[in-house]
Amino acid sequence: MDSWVEPASWTGDFTIASKGDHSYALRMKDENTLEFTVQGDDAEQHSASVTVPDDWYGSWHRASGTFDGSSVKLLIDGRQVAATAFKGTVAYSAQPVNIGRNSETGTEGMSTRMAHGVIDQVRVYHQALTAKQLEPDPASDAVLALDFEKLRTEGTYQSYGSGMGGVDGLVSTERTLQPETRALAAVHAPIRISGPKAGSGKVTVLNERSFTGTGDLRLTWKITEGAKALAQGSRPLAIDPGRSAEVQLPEPPANPKDADRQLTVRAVQAASTAWAPPGTPSRWNSSISAASNSPVW
Repeated sequence: MDSWVEPASWTGDFTIASKGDHSYALRMKDENTLEFTVQGDDAEQHSASVTVPDDWYGSWHRASGTFDGSSVKLLIDGRQVAATAFKGTVAYSAQPVNIGRNSETGTEGMSTRMAHGVIDQVRVYHQALTAKQLEPDPASDAVLALDFEKLRTEGTYQSYGSGMGGVDGLVSTERTLQPETRALAAVHAPIRISGPKAGSGKVTVLNERSFTGTGDLRLTWKITEGAKALAQGSRPLAIDPGRSAEVQLPEPPANPKDADRQLTVRAVQAASTAWAPPGTPSRWNSSISAASNSPVW
């Protein structure tokens, strides 16, 4: 990771760039300490850190962190200032890369100002570069290169700070549904989905409708890993009023790295209605979403 920074006065946080709190980050550990930290496959954090120079605040500096599989290194203004030995790989994290913010710690209730200063020319490379290789700024070789030279407006929205949690009501000011809306829909839903039963891959679907079967619905399922859909499918759903049925889901894809995956099962509209097209989760249907880092089949 490589970036130019001009830190302002210390207000409690200065994250230059990070992939959450459990992968890698280039940041100020405290008012006087810069660090590049890598969480390894051993579930431990390995950091190279140094006391910042006297002119750190109010001046432009180049901050860089590298990891080559055997050593975590920190550079300031193109010169290596710290190194920590660690042999391993960077831990997987589903968190996004954020500039000026840690997506895991910079959330609701944050009492400090996030990254009080200026951050420019951020680079993330797929391999560790030496100080000599970094010197000419090989941005074309980066997997992420942000120069912040252009401002593009794609609409406006209202915000209450770093996040939207803690705002009362079911719908935010910009008409985003809050988590309470899903909870309310689940309470009202007469189609109940539970499971899957460990080792079986079966989910139980209960029809709490008093007079109507579920012929107007289809059962859909999807397995995701982060933002990537690994497998999905659907099938008809025919359950009489007040009855339940066990539905066998197909065998999931192999998971040799024991990655964290999400199984989502929904009851959705089978055909177009006056209020929604096919495939829309009806207001009278429910879904389950179960996370697991090991197969449930």
